[in-house]
Amino acid sequence: NAAFFAVDVTLAKGTHLQYALDGLGFFLREAAHSSEEIVIVRRAADITRAHEEGKLAAVLAIENSDGLDQSIYTLSAFYEIGVRALTVTHSTRSWAADGCEVENGGGLTAFGKRMIAEMNRLGMLVDVSHLNDRGFWEALEHSTMPVMATHSCCRALCGHPRNLTDDQLKALGAVGGVVALTFVPEFIDDAAPT
Repeated sequence: NAAFFAVDVTLAKGTHLQYALDGLGFFLREAAHSSEEIVIVRRAADITRAHEEGKLAAVLAIENSDGLDQSIYTLSAFYEIGVRALTVTHSTRSWAADGCEVENGGGLTAFGKRMIAEMNRLGMLVDVSHLNDRGFWEALEHSTMPVMATHSCCRALCGHPRNLTDDQLKALGAVGGVVALTFVPEFIDDAAPT
């Protein structure tokens, strides 16, 4: 019903915050030029309106909480710009948590727990894609709102650590969360070249 447009700040040139703002600013300018085709989703009703008008519903997102540059307060600014989803990490270690590629990684940091609480307060979606298993469970524990995996697959079908276990998939459903699939070859086929 809606497409997520994420700025991935992981390989940012300059600061992560600057990169996020630059990417979001670019998209907002392009969306303004294409207002007859796209609606920026700021509330659920915008998705319905977009469909009624035959337009694309675009949810703005930031992939990797390092885009906050260690400040909880930037979440409010991003929310005002229109960001409605934030991926906690991007496979590696972030200020908020360890990702799925961190060997013997920890879960959420103190910053990550505060970040999730602030996201819940604002009404932003917590995206658990890329988290390691411990971080995933801690995100579900600390979030008072449903969480989402915006681009994840099933580990039982493909053993990549980016994918979610059956228990994780069931837990997301139990808290009202949603999983959206990704079609990256190595996340859907164990034999795919990396």
